[in-house]
Amino acid sequence: MSGYETLHSASAPPALGPYCPMIRTGNMIWGSALAGVDPATGSLVGDRPYLQTQQALKLMREMLEENGSDLNHVVSMTIFLKDMADFPELNRAFIEAFGDHKPTRSVVSVIDVPKQGALLTMNFVAVII
Repeated sequence: MSGYETLHSASAPPALGPYCPMIRTGNMIWGSALAGVDPATGSLVGDRPYLQTQQALKLMREMLEENGSDLNHVVSMTIFLKDMADFPELNRAFIEAFGDHKPTRSVVSVIDVPKQGALLTMNFVAVII
């Protein structure tokens, strides 16, 4: 496909299936299925939604910075959250990571996510700066 590039990142945890962590088309980066894992071990970082959200956003920041963008250029996110009661903890981690920047965001309640024990996963779209 013309204009389509698979992006790689040392910060990205290994994919759990037949997909890539990020794709670039034009000046946009599309990221998929990020959970709060330690990429070196594949283990979840903590058992609270706040800690897992912090880690997923840290990975997102590192992945974007390695590929010409940053959190301030995230334009849209979709979060798959196992328990809506965790919404306040999710928001607390977002406020800390994004500050005044507020990308569009959808939060969807799901029964489960592919990473065993994960409380959430997130997709994102960012602009390359």
